[in-house]
Amino acid sequence: MNYQTTLKQIESNQLESIYFIWGEELFLIEKLLQSFQTQTMSEEEAIMNIMVYDLEQNTIQQAIQEAETLPFFGDRKVVIAKNAYFLTGQKSKLKLEHQTDALIKYLSHPAIETIFILTAPYNKLDKRKKITKQLLQQPGSVDCSTLSEQQFQQLIANEGKKRGLSFNITLIQQVIRRTGLNLLVVMNELEKLELAVKSGQILSQELIEQLVPRSQEQHVFDLMESLLKRSLPEVLDILERLIEQKEQPLAILGLLITQFRLILQVKYFQGYGLNEPDMNQRLKVHPYRIKLAGQQARLYEQSYLENLLIALIELEYQLKSGQGNALLMLELFFIQFCQKISRS
Repeated sequence: MNYQTTLKQIESNQLESIYFIWGEELFLIEKLLQSFQTQTMSEEEAIMNIMVYDLEQNTIQQAIQEAETLPFFGDRKVVIAKNAYFLTGQKSKLKLEHQTDALIKYLSHPAIETIFILTAPYNKLDKRKKITKQLLQQPGSVDCSTLSEQQFQQLIANEGKKRGLSFNITLIQQVIRRTGLNLLVVMNELEKLELAVKSGQILSQELIEQLVPRSQEQHVFDLMESLLKRSLPEVLDILERLIEQKEQPLAILGLLITQFRLILQVKYFQGYGLNEPDMNQRLKVHPYRIKLAGQQARLYEQSYLENLLIALIELEYQLKSGQGNALLMLELFFIQFCQKISRS
């Protein structure tokens, strides 16, 4: 099941006994939990019959014991068990003993009066574990993993409509470009746009430009584009803005290297005739980032991209070796590159 389907279930009161909500889109997970808490019972009932357990502080046994307890003064209770880190392959420093056998037992005989909700807000689950397999097979298994670009666009359109914002595809893409694919950031920016429109302003590219700041990722992407074009004024202007935002030169360089490495990988795959979905499977990178990298890769020769990446890596080594002032060395590199290295 996906986010939208689950919301419709909650709104229609056609609920499963067990929900397993997983994936790294924290905004979607929190929105679903809010809906469960506000739409499944009255405020008076909720005070006594909605229980939340953090599995980084409580055991799964405690949450299950609560789920098996009858509701107070009502026909239904909701038990939310958050942060089921034991479903991942990561080792935890927490000294809690989660007895997953108790959870397996509960899955086979859930309490009919209880809606039991387990969340795992992580990008990777250990699907080799028996309990993970069983949870993913539940009718109430909800995928809140990374959205595709199309799903992201649709979500912005839906949320915008609720706020009285009439988005077209151009405006949606502008918001995405400025914020990156970060739903929490996007929703904060939609709130600002909503207030502006309610005050009498018109939703437009100019308003978005004025109110929605560029993300760090977008600044670095712009820096990369300007560097590829050897546009020195643009490069130095973007670098100055990043420094004003307290970004460290070495961190900026590291992000640039990551971007160029992705472009070069996509360039190689383009040469092999792979399409974007195949690249996504191999690179484990969001499809939107692969799409942007692909657009850049088509504009430049492979040797040009390779030479630039090698030069950036050599500069990173020099900075990490303490061979000079990091900011001055970074500026000097950009100046020399833009003025002296010819494009292939």
